[in-house]
Amino acid sequence: MLLEWVVYFLPIYLMAVVGASPLQAGVYFLPYTVFVVPFGIFAGGFMSKTGLYKPLHSGGFALSAIGCGLLSMLKEDSPKAEWVCFQILAAGGTGFVMTAVLPSTLAALPEKDVATATGTYSFLRSFGFIWGITLPGIIFNGRFDSQLHHISDQAVRAQLSNGAAYSFATGGYISSLPASTRGEVESVYVYALQTVWQVAIAFSLLGFLLVFGEKYVELRKELQTEFGLDEGNEKTVEIK
Repeated sequence: MLLEWVVYFLPIYLMAVVGASPLQAGVYFLPYTVFVVPFGIFAGGFMSKTGLYKPLHSGGFALSAIGCGLLSMLKEDSPKAEWVCFQILAAGGTGFVMTAVLPSTLAALPEKDVATATGTYSFLRSFGFIWGITLPGIIFNGRFDSQLHHISDQAVRAQLSNGAAYSFATGGYISSLPASTRGEVESVYVYALQTVWQVAIAFSLLGFLLVFGEKYVELRKELQTEFGLDEGNEKTVEIK
């Protein structure tokens, strides 16, 4: 859920407030998408070496909370270094958690249940992706509409109301506004996005707290399956 939260709403900041085009926003968003991979690789290597996954869960949610907290501090004049570094921290949280969740889920189950558990995990992850778009979308639209009175131009208020602010952020509409009106619109975007990130902090902290109730089950080092070769029934195939 937090992955989609960042993927859908950080580009809104980059386009509506920073003034990037959709293509530029994609480039500016690369620190998040690129750094998820090495953080995930580190998490996998850490689990392979130590057999521990709870530190990755707690560390991942902590990094997500810190990253989203820092993103909530972004303003109209925030320097590029800030939103680049903040993305990397949020990417660390995503990489840790996404890599370490499935192995810990399967640790307590016999191999015969792996397929069912993996399918259930994939379904729940997809379900989280849906809510990771829906919830922040509702929050963003609600907070944006509540601040429309700060925009002096009535025509602009009408165009950006009732959920339209999300779609107008992706084009050149905001950059085409007069300077005074553009500043008012950018301020409203910043305010609405601050609330979006603050709620993301709450979900990150909830995940962090739930880790303390998580039971540690040692990861298996040997395969114990009903579907492998049975030593007594091995057959030798002669190749002619």
